[in-house]
Amino acid sequence: MRKPTLYHASSSFDSQIVRLSLREKGASWKNRKIDDELSHQNTRPKYLRLNPEGSVPTFIHKDITLTDAITIALYINNNFPGPLLVPTNSKDQKLMEQWVTLAHQFPDRELTLGGLSGLSEKLALKHLENRKTLLQSLEQKNEDLSSAYKASYEETLRRQALIGDNHARNSAVIRVDQMLEMAEEAVKRSEWLAGPEYSLADICWTVILTRLDYLGLRELWSHTRPNLTGYYARVRTRPSFRKARIPAKAPKGVPIKDILKAYWWARSAVWLMISGLVVAAGWAVLDYI
Repeated sequence: MRKPTLYHASSSFDSQIVRLSLREKGASWKNRKIDDELSHQNTRPKYLRLNPEGSVPTFIHKDITLTDAITIALYINNNFPGPLLVPTNSKDQKLMEQWVTLAHQFPDRELTLGGLSGLSEKLALKHLENRKTLLQSLEQKNEDLSSAYKASYEETLRRQALIGDNHARNSAVIRVDQMLEMAEEAVKRSEWLAGPEYSLADICWTVILTRLDYLGLRELWSHTRPNLTGYYARVRTRPSFRKARIPAKAPKGVPIKDILKAYWWARSAVWLMISGLVVAAGWAVLDYI
């Protein structure tokens, strides 16, 4: 079977759903990583012509291009061999659809951006300012994509407004707590969310729980919801989870590459410092000789 091409980002919530779906199916694909945070590769004209929203993932198979994570997952289920991601029982199918719909309401941005503070908050704001400047420049050079760049600019403004918004984050935590209580009751009744079979509902909720874990919010279920705690342990032991590379732990501190990409002058200073050290070392060698 002809391999599909997947454009995705490691930390993208929707990308993780698609990667996990592919891994559950045992499918292989052409891997196209997109840096949508630091280098803003999803704003490049070539990518926008594939996906005018500039979002990730983008999935291409034969002559079909899909950009919605759930639509992609269902396409994968219907067009690739391997275990079914949709229950065979109509009652469980409907239940799966309800859990997928609920997962779609997960306030990922409010939790992720609203929880930023200190240096992380400053860097995020700087990255988005850089993105706005880049979008305006690219719009001028690519008039045929003007509407796409304007939409991306507005989306960037919405992200900026969420950064460091503790009220939005706290409200999101309350909503998520209610969702988790529903999940706790569901996995108390059966092994998986939509009945006895692992399904797309579990794929979506694996990503939700892992994202909460990544954000340091595991305590929302680890001490008070034993059934959900057991469920999280089960989904993490599936071979597909490891292969899909869904990060469960945030890196400690701020990576130096984030600082250098946010502040061009810092990058220049580092290169000047390195150049100075190389020159100094060269003179030291000559003196020694």
